[in-house]
Amino acid sequence: MESSEEIMTLCSARPLEDAVRWAFLELIDWMERDYGWDGMDAYMFLSLAAKIRVAQVVDPLYTVAARLSKSLL
Repeated sequence: MESSEEIMTLCSARPLEDAVRWAFLELIDWMERDYGWDGMDAYMFLSLAAKIRVAQVVDPLYTVAARLSKSLL
């Protein structure tokens, strides 16, 4: 998903760590494809700059939203 201020991915998985991992991998792919980032640089940058929110834990799968401000791209 994309707004005028952020790019964001949503991923659902079990356990919670997998949901976070998939959300980050999708953001990394997006940064590589649309913004020209190197994958490892994007990975390191996201570990400092991304915002993670656990969106739900009721379903058997956990859903995580990973967001990054476009101003940082």
